[in-house]
Amino acid sequence: LGPAVGARVEFSTGHQMYFDLRDRVPDPDDGQAHPGREGIRIINLPSGETCIAPYEGEVEGRPSRTEGNIPAMYDDELVVFQVRENRIVDVIGEGSEAARMRDYLAVDDARRNIAELGLGCNDKAVICGKVLEDEKVLGMHWAYGRSEHLGGTVGVDSFSDPSHVMHDDIVYAKGGPIEISSLVLEYENGTTEEIIRDSTYTVF
Repeated sequence: LGPAVGARVEFSTGHQMYFDLRDRVPDPDDGQAHPGREGIRIINLPSGETCIAPYEGEVEGRPSRTEGNIPAMYDDELVVFQVRENRIVDVIGEGSEAARMRDYLAVDDARRNIAELGLGCNDKAVICGKVLEDEKVLGMHWAYGRSEHLGGTVGVDSFSDPSHVMHDDIVYAKGGPIEISSLVLEYENGTTEEIIRDSTYTVF
């Protein structure tokens, strides 16, 4: 992720999403948090991911390019998050879960922030229903809400009330109800590299 300025994602549902990665530095969670470590000194166990907060449009006159449609499954219901300029602007779906998510996001505008693009790289991690392990499985995840702990700009003070503060991850694993068909990184020199194809890394 280091030199990437953008990431284009296509999901198995056909939905597409673009993450604007300009002006950001990814943070590897490699299990090392020794005193001399540079950058963000945050790890959680099991380790094994790299993550980055997308550019959030904090520079005046330079909006975020993060946009698209992100599908997620809640029980058996497909919910689609519609994103513009790094914000969830709508939740598409006619079921109860879509309605619940619309209500949840309406509580506080800071919850609408696209906070993270993450890549799990722990081949021993398994989907178990605990997000700290689920996000480490081989594949992609993203999160919305608080981002300052990952190098973003949305922190506790961005929320209208401390009880509203959150950072929720959604994981896409091989064999899950929604998979990653393609993840292509874009670099500043104009080149691209597909690093995930059909839920499998192409780079290792």
